[in-house]
Amino acid sequence: MHKHITFIFAFLFITSSACAQEIDTCRSYTDLEAHQNQNAFVEGKIIEYVPPRDSSKLGDEKIWDWELVLPDNYKYPLTANAPSLDVNSFIGKTVIVKAFIKYGIIFGYENTANIQGYRIDAEMIYLK
Repeated sequence: MHKHITFIFAFLFITSSACAQEIDTCRSYTDLEAHQNQNAFVEGKIIEYVPPRDSSKLGDEKIWDWELVLPDNYKYPLTANAPSLDVNSFIGKTVIVKAFIKYGIIFGYENTANIQGYRIDAEMIYLK
């Protein structure tokens, strides 16, 4: 019972904080740009990543498991920072993610083949 009350309190606190501080809740590409390499809340819908199956070297490789689709319909790779974070249970749902917004090399390494851009590294996920 105590865990449920704590969870509900944490959810209400995070949700109300995210809604009260519009600048700290990312809902668009522009918002992510303003929070690159910072912690922030991100609103969106979690989907499973499906490789594009094109002719590129990585076309058939599943290089991450999930993406977060923001309200402006931009998609960003989503990773779970904690192994205990069950992202699969949120697929298809609109959520608020407490995350680190990574900007830079998001796949691969410097001086090798890599992908640069934004990645959302989830610390916690809350249903919206």
